Amino acid sequence: MVTQEQLIRDRFMQEFRRLAPGPGGEVMNYVEELKKQGREEGREEALLRTTRELLRRDVPWSIITDATGIDEARFRRLEQQFDGRS
Repeated sequence: MVTQEQLIRDRFMQEFRRLAPGPGGEVMNYVEELKKQGREEGREEALLRTTRELLRRDVPWSIITDATGIDEARFRRLEQQFDGRS
């Protein structure tokens, strides 16, 4: 910002204040939402790994579902979601 012209700095700060007028402004809400998404993805990825390990050990689906809350259909969706991304 220091190397930019004063007019550009002023416009940037004006727009920033508009988007984040104070605590909980739009920018901060967006950042918090991204953090929340990341945590949820991490939980789902851990659930996928756990389920794979239980299946590798020949644990029946009824026990996996009781222990993790995941059923076979959700497991398949998680596999597609995480294995399909690059």
